[in-house]
Amino acid sequence: MALDVELHLHHRAGDLQGISQVFEAFERLRSCRDTAARCIAHMGLAMQALFGSYSAAPRAAAAAIHSSQFLDKEYRLKALVRALLVDLLRGCGRKDHSRRRLADARVLAQNCGDVAQRYYLEVNEGVLALEVGEVNAAEVQFQLASEILGARDLSLSRLFQCYNWATLEIARGRYDEAMSHLDQAKALLPRLNAPSYMEDLIAAGIGICLIATDHIPEARDLSTTISDYEWTQTPFDPSPIFIFRARLAVENGRLSEALTTLNRGKLVTEDRFP
Repeated sequence: MALDVELHLHHRAGDLQGISQVFEAFERLRSCRDTAARCIAHMGLAMQALFGSYSAAPRAAAAAIHSSQFLDKEYRLKALVRALLVDLLRGCGRKDHSRRRLADARVLAQNCGDVAQRYYLEVNEGVLALEVGEVNAAEVQFQLASEILGARDLSLSRLFQCYNWATLEIARGRYDEAMSHLDQAKALLPRLNAPSYMEDLIAAGIGICLIATDHIPEARDLSTTISDYEWTQTPFDPSPIFIFRARLAVENGRLSEALTTLNRGKLVTEDRFP
């Protein structure tokens, strides 16, 4: 499990070189005789989906599920949840094979004590529903995820949950409610080892709300705090940042800049996050 933890730490820090080194270690480990080690290695390699490796990630996810059949059910649940994340990132979360994985995972999750896996199982379904415009279905899933969290001290998951609720409220045009969730997420950041890009995604969300509620000067000030990225290598969907910058350009009367920003965002995301 050490490499899996290391991968998450490098991901949080945005350390692309460290992430690459961990993937290389997973590649070596996947030929190990130990079934559990192979399963962990394949689950780790499935995370390549975050970096646009849509050929390697699905194969790794399927291999992890296969290996997990010979292990305790906790491994199988983790392998299924990881495969569902890959399906979400590849834009095929509604395909039949993904629906079967979801059904199997929910059966396993019923008697599982791993709160984190149960949470990610439901919250990723909410993200999928939101991405295809099913806002009410997303709300149901996010509520299930919140109930699973309860009062548990899973602060990083709670940060993601605040951000998810904010995204849902923005989709509904309820910007004051979205701001409330984003403020909660922002308040959690100082005491968490959260992925470095979360601060910028939260800022972009706040900026979108500020523009929608006619607080343009505040939105302009906020835009200067968002980092610039090598967009082809970001381990997250940067769409909110592009949308915020485009809307701000419109407010500033720079329509050509807004269109250029949106086209750039399209180029960055259409292949990596289909």
